[in-house]
Amino acid sequence: MLCVLVCIAAALLTVESNGNTQYFMRIKVRRQSDSGCDNCRVSAKVTSLANKQGHKRSINLGLLDKPSHNDFSTNEWEYFSKTNVDVGRIGCIEFTTQNDDLLRIDMVEIRSASHPLVRTMYNVHGTGLSTSHKKGATRLELCVQGIENVLHNYQGAR
Repeated sequence: MLCVLVCIAAALLTVESNGNTQYFMRIKVRRQSDSGCDNCRVSAKVTSLANKQGHKRSINLGLLDKPSHNDFSTNEWEYFSKTNVDVGRIGCIEFTTQNDDLLRIDMVEIRSASHPLVRTMYNVHGTGLSTSHKKGATRLELCVQGIENVLHNYQGAR
């Protein structure tokens, strides 16, 4: 019985012995018309909060795309999960695009299996993502603006 409980708990954590962890993202696209796009070619990079020495760790989560799914629809939540090296407590997420369509992200909720406290980040300036400088910027960095005390109960990618 004890082995069963320990095995289940270990499986739920999904922190791998090689230092990798599972990241779960929930991304809200702005309600404004023409805020979403499909085949946006958006990638994400996660950066940790600074440690006591002031150092941060970053990892590239890669392309955010679910094949055969209309990603980043206007006024919708999009769910992604990725596995990569554990950066520790998440401080920022940076999005980049390789598409000239405009994508407006309102907010992001992100957590990892190793650090289950959801970090919420807001696009307070309303910056859009696009390779067309007339529409937006090719890079958007969103950072934690305080400590969220609410544990959200969502499963990550659908």
